[in-house]
Amino acid sequence: MFNIQYIDLMREDFAMSAEMGSRLLGLLDNNEIKSNTVLNMVLAYEGLNKPNAAEELLKKHEGLCSQYQPEAVDTLYEEIHRNQKIIK
Repeated sequence: MFNIQYIDLMREDFAMSAEMGSRLLGLLDNNEIKSNTVLNMVLAYEGLNKPNAAEELLKKHEGLCSQYQPEAVDTLYEEIHRNQKIIK
């Protein structure tokens, strides 16, 4: 299911990627895959022009994501804030 979520993200089917990620979060025991799922969902929300949802999700799982990909977390926060300024 994680691979399908990633494929949907790469195909720019952001809504399906976010939906699949949401389903996965409740099922996953592996924290590294859970972290990657969250980061993919953040990218999907960015693609859907939902920076507030992206930031909320990232804040909720920041500790977990920072454990596995701290540089990605920092980059995504910067990107979210940059996009919020553009939207306003």
